[in-house]
Amino acid sequence: EKQPNPNFIIQLARIYGEQGKLEEMFGTYLDLIKQKPEYFYAVNRNFSEYITEDSANEANQVLRKLLLKRIQQEPDLFYNQMLSWLFTQQQEYKKAFIQEKAIYQRSPDKNLRKITELAEIANDNGEPETAKEILNYTIETAAVESQRLKAYELLFEIQIEHSVTSEEKEAIDTRFQEVFQQYGKQRNTLGLQLQYAKFLAFEKNENEAAKTILRNALEERINRFEEARTKMVLADILVLEEQFNQALIYYSQVQNLVQNNELAQEATFKVAKTSYYKGDFKWAQTQLKVLKSATSQLIANDALQLNLLISDNSLEDSTQTALKYFARADLYTFQNKNEKALAVLDTILLQHKGEKIEDEALLRKAQLFEELGEYEKAEENYQQIIQYYAQDILADDAYYYLAELYRNQLNQPEKAKENYEQIIFNFADSIFFVESRKKYRILRGDQLE
Repeated sequence: EKQPNPNFIIQLARIYGEQGKLEEMFGTYLDLIKQKPEYFYAVNRNFSEYITEDSANEANQVLRKLLLKRIQQEPDLFYNQMLSWLFTQQQEYKKAFIQEKAIYQRSPDKNLRKITELAEIANDNGEPETAKEILNYTIETAAVESQRLKAYELLFEIQIEHSVTSEEKEAIDTRFQEVFQQYGKQRNTLGLQLQYAKFLAFEKNENEAAKTILRNALEERINRFEEARTKMVLADILVLEEQFNQALIYYSQVQNLVQNNELAQEATFKVAKTSYYKGDFKWAQTQLKVLKSATSQLIANDALQLNLLISDNSLEDSTQTALKYFARADLYTFQNKNEKALAVLDTILLQHKGEKIEDEALLRKAQLFEELGEYEKAEENYQQIIQYYAQDILADDAYYYLAELYRNQLNQPEKAKENYEQIIFNFADSIFFVESRKKYRILRGDQLE
């Protein structure tokens, strides 16, 4: 009381936590964040020690009741924000959406950013229908055109990702046309035009129509970043058509347009991938080495994996025959020709038995079967890697993906636990270690702290 230093408040809250006085702990933290919003992220780490995905968890229930009580006593938007955060942790996205709507309606600045972010989180966590509902609300409510168009982009992305039948694809095509009729095909809708071009080429095999849209977009007055994004999609379609040299020209132009930007790094990776598809493994590796220090962790990891694949499978086979087959299978996957990719992978497994590339082929097959919804076949391929290549570099990948398959698709939590356990005890340096331990403990019903 004599020295109201926020550090003492945090220490006091921690003591309440140690004593198991959860309501006093959360109450003290909430008072601090309300008074000093900049402390939210620091305090959030402490919240995460108690809050889990399980809404029945004692700490979750204590925090929810405390927030609801405070909303009744003092209708401050801060408490709605915290309630939305809690529901998001519990993966109850519809409940979080109700809170976000209340915040938006009562907030003076009318910003839909948090609502759009919630839609992305819901979709990433397997709730595309909830994500669509949130985005449709954004489209109806947004006062600013740019917010509406951004919501349309995300909505189309989700619809395309989950479209299977030709009727669903036709419905998406019709909806695109309606949006273009309303907003035109100028610079303001460039993001949607790029998305539509990809949809035409990769989902409907209408490559010429797609390329026409992109070439028309390049005629507009756009900045160099917009030009780079447009040329990147054009190059992707040329790879789809196996016009590799033309694609490489466009990727190189992207590199020059936005030097030192993440987009340029993505273009460099695509140069490497295109060279790999056409069997020019040496040039692919030259590009991949440049990406070792890429600022994007995702690109750096992808580059490392592709580089390892090429070098590992060039040592024992100087003609690189199996690797050429493998690159062809990857190209077919890029072209959405999954059945053809599977046939090529079968050829590798038949003609190159016992070679280093065998476990890679089994992993690719398993992932393709998952994509096709043939989960038992995917399970079989993962198990073959575990059976024959338990000491090799892909063993932890196989255990993890198999655990995920049992947990999410085959509804066999006990088998999922067994496979997560393998990673915990035998692959402590695996990139899947932390996730495996967390998911194992959830399946075991532990109180996560």
